[in-house]
Amino acid sequence: MKKEKIVGIIGFGNMGTALGEGLKNKGWKVLIYDKEKKRLKGIKKILLSSNARELIKNSPLVIIAVKPQNISFLVDEIREAILTYNPLLISIAAGVSTRFFEDKIPKVRIVRVMPNLAAKKRESISFISKGRYVIPQDVKIVEEIFKCIGDVVVTREEFLDKVTAISGSGPGYVYYFMNSIYRVALSLGFSKSVAKEMVIKTFWGAVSIIKDSKEDFSFWIKKVASPKGTTEAAINFWKSCNLEKLIQKGVRKAYLRAKQLSLKS
Repeated sequence: MKKEKIVGIIGFGNMGTALGEGLKNKGWKVLIYDKEKKRLKGIKKILLSSNARELIKNSPLVIIAVKPQNISFLVDEIREAILTYNPLLISIAAGVSTRFFEDKIPKVRIVRVMPNLAAKKRESISFISKGRYVIPQDVKIVEEIFKCIGDVVVTREEFLDKVTAISGSGPGYVYYFMNSIYRVALSLGFSKSVAKEMVIKTFWGAVSIIKDSKEDFSFWIKKVASPKGTTEAAINFWKSCNLEKLIQKGVRKAYLRAKQLSLKS
């Protein structure tokens, strides 16, 4: 008889919800707990726990999906339950190191993961790093969990702040650029609905073309930017403004902030 796969999720915001839905659709039994009860209304085929201790008691795997600023309080709340039931902990809190958990809970098995917002569409790329007391089988089960919402990369924890600045924050950068083009479209007289659809289809189509390509991005820029054409005119102007350097500086600001958050944890 096949063993039932059970996972508990503490925190049911955007990422917790995406994980819960992805796991449920892959046949996992999912238990959830969130202090904000309004988040739990209308949920189907996912079990609700009345408190964190009850969830930990019934879940060999526990995903911590609360905001980083709430982690310290939560760890104090669940410490005794973790020591009693010894689940594998999986944290997706940005900037919170595995060492933070290990210092608070002796010999805790903790895996840190950085997914991104695309988890909502099962298109995330999740980076995984393990704590000191994690065994290879623990890492395999975490890989299985996060493959439910996209692709998975196992890496050293020292890279996770860099991951946060690129793929973690990356959707926000894309939306910022999309919004800039959308506002130009509006200024040129397009309606909001047409401008939005035009921008979305343009980005979606561009990504779909290169998704399985082995060529780098510069190759595809040249494909679109014909000599003395319209695309080249825009790109040459951005180059004259050092836009690429500004983007690099912005991403590095995100990286430095991620490092600051890690040092505080």
